[in-house]
Amino acid sequence: METQNLAPEHHLRILELHQQGLSQTKIAALLGLSRRTVYNHVHLRVFQPGRHRGRPRGSRKLQPFEAYVLAYRRDFPSGNLQDLLAVIRSHGYTGGVSILREFCRQRREDRVVEHREIQKIQELSYRR
Repeated sequence: METQNLAPEHHLRILELHQQGLSQTKIAALLGLSRRTVYNHVHLRVFQPGRHRGRPRGSRKLQPFEAYVLAYRRDFPSGNLQDLLAVIRSHGYTGGVSILREFCRQRREDRVVEHREIQKIQELSYRR
């Protein structure tokens, strides 16, 4: 089992066994977990309220350049991401192409959803 897949009751069981004086190695063997997983639970590195895992969605590196990227994509819809990356890097962007690609992909999906909603509204207005 991995730490992230353990249910809260497993977390409580690990803490209970630790309070009874069992070593982390014995707890790991008893429950079929790795010592590192037990360590993470004992030292409360999991199941902490308000603790998030990983970085937040969306890059802070790209944020200052988002308006420029949107304008570029509007003006050059078939433009190459590598070219866009080179341009924004010349203006100080330090992130990678993956961040830029994800940002553009998400905006494309938003446009498709918006376009479909507009089509539905138009279809409803034509039926009247």
